[in-house]
Amino acid sequence: MRWQECLDLGLIRPDARAIESIPGSLASAARFLSAAEKNVAILEYEMAHLATYNSASHSIRTFLYSAGYLDVLLSQCGTYLTIPRSSIS
Repeated sequence: MRWQECLDLGLIRPDARAIESIPGSLASAARFLSAAEKNVAILEYEMAHLATYNSASHSIRTFLYSAGYLDVLLSQCGTYLTIPRSSIS
């Protein structure tokens, strides 16, 4: 789904405080990545895959937040949401 479609559908919205969400999202990404590593160590590959996906999702959100937007349902937009270069300072 494209950036404008997500805005039009109300899936993302501008928010001046979005940047404040970056540290929490990065911390969540780190926790999920750690969980993925632990699951690989015990050969639980399916759970490692899920944890890795969640880590990537939280990491991607930081780009959205740095552009001044919050997600309502980012998963609806998909991982391939395109952030216009003009939105990133």
